[in-house]
Amino acid sequence: MRRLLVDQHPTLQVLRKLNGQRGEPKVLSVDLPKDSSAAIFASGGEVAAGTRIEQVSVHHKALSAEEVKRLYEASKREREEEPPKARPVSVWLSSPGIRVRGVKISRREIIKFVANKLGGVHWDPNRNETPGDRALDQLRTSPTVQVMELDLVYNQLGVIVRELLASREVEELLQQAEGAS
Repeated sequence: MRRLLVDQHPTLQVLRKLNGQRGEPKVLSVDLPKDSSAAIFASGGEVAAGTRIEQVSVHHKALSAEEVKRLYEASKREREEEPPKARPVSVWLSSPGIRVRGVKISRREIIKFVANKLGGVHWDPNRNETPGDRALDQLRTSPTVQVMELDLVYNQLGVIVRELLASREVEELLQQAEGAS
């Protein structure tokens, strides 16, 4: 993912140029909810047993049925008022995928964290360069928040992949690449 989207000359853009395409592909995504009462918010996109998880929120207290209903209704209104937006890849990567205790963590930061901190590219278990890195590290080392049997960081990486693959322009590029091989 890092080479495909984040490095200085992302493979996705190189492939588009080789295929004569200009500009950036657009990726459809939803903004994080505006409600700041939760300690952790994460974008959704998971589908399991026919149920789509739109977002994940973790609160520091047990919520009453009324509070849950209020948050659900507010989130539902936000989704209706602000439907998913098609954004250029660079804008989409810079938009937050997780918010932990007020720290907004972009999709780009999530990809870099997984690549650099959890292994694969420039593995460094002590890497905590940015507030986002520190928040993601705390998220993984505190009592783990899991979605679909994955910790929240890996879950969000999966959401990023699904959002990218759902892009019509990325799908067309993949089809062209398959036809060329």
